[in-house]
Amino acid sequence: MRRLLWLLLALHVLLLPLLPWWKVYFRYLIALGPVAALLTAWILTACVKPVVARVILAALVIGTNWIAVASGPRFSESHRILHGPADAGRCVVATGYPWSGPHGFSSPLISFARSLWSPYRDRAGEVIRYLRDHAGPDDELLSWDPELPIIYHTDLKVRNMLFATIAPDRRLPEWILIRSATGTLSLTMQAPAPLLQYYDRVVLRVPAGDRLGVMPDPDFHEYLTATQETDFILLRRR
Repeated sequence: MRRLLWLLLALHVLLLPLLPWWKVYFRYLIALGPVAALLTAWILTACVKPVVARVILAALVIGTNWIAVASGPRFSESHRILHGPADAGRCVVATGYPWSGPHGFSSPLISFARSLWSPYRDRAGEVIRYLRDHAGPDDELLSWDPELPIIYHTDLKVRNMLFATIAPDRRLPEWILIRSATGTLSLTMQAPAPLLQYYDRVVLRVPAGDRLGVMPDPDFHEYLTATQETDFILLRRR
């Protein structure tokens, strides 16, 4: 049985590098969870004889991410450019090359327990809350991102700038997002200069969390609200 588990683990890991790098996601490793758990239990019971050492190692494996942190530092510049600046105080590590992401030594179990009773605020939630309070039922919002959470949680008509055109005889949208409120990419859309004269800037203070913080990926997931805040700008038609 142990040989079969090692074989499954090896084959799975060897097949993943054959995929294009942009298609390698953490979810592809989920199938290895039960296999790795069984092998870890066998290693602790067969190779670690002292009971005290076995208990300590088991507690570290179950309750912390020390294996990921011990795999070595690696800074992901592409992550900073696409999703926003990472917290400079965090250790950036590689959870087994080529998968990488920013996180430091922590206890995911404790963090998860704290998140259950801690109110969570993020960029998307604050923008949606503001739009629900200030936008009219027939208002239209223009963004370069699909903004699906805004569609779901508000009555706004959301138009995607990538596919929409503003004709001279068409009513201007009441709202424009120059930066996505709910997307995972930190890219800025340049609003056409002639339109700016018809709009006022609305500045919201929102948590400066990672745009991937809501993902279940352990490299990026943020359990608690970001401690720092940043400005988020909406354009509102006069």
